[in-house]
Amino acid sequence: MGVRKPRTHWPARRGRAAASAGRDECDDTVTGATERVRRVVADPELEIEVRHGSDPSPVSPWRGEPWRRLAGAVRDALGNEVVTTPYIQLGASDSRWFTPISSHVYRFTPFHLTRAGRDGLHSHDERIRVDVWLRGIGFYRALIEAS
Repeated sequence: MGVRKPRTHWPARRGRAAASAGRDECDDTVTGATERVRRVVADPELEIEVRHGSDPSPVSPWRGEPWRRLAGAVRDALGNEVVTTPYIQLGASDSRWFTPISSHVYRFTPFHLTRAGRDGLHSHDERIRVDVWLRGIGFYRALIEAS
């Protein structure tokens, strides 16, 4: 298997092409990303193998009744100072298993965690503060009552 030296200088592009220099139409699937890498590398001597991958979860709607119920439960349980906003979660979560049964799958945790608290999750001696746990339970109670 041969590997070429990476290119360090790209020729200047003008006009519309400059805005998309180095970017092809994006297919956010494992197959699309793999095909793009093959196109960009363009080296028949280089073997590209995907050992494991999963496609991204679909984007959940951030308007409508399910979103309003979620935002209301956040407000009721966590306070008016917490603003519910859509965001991108990087990395996979167990929520991907729920997307076949609902288009309203929100990757969310109602636990206010410090850096040390986040570092303690899924680690040796995993723990969460009792007051944080109880506040999170209050959120789930409010969400169920709103539903």
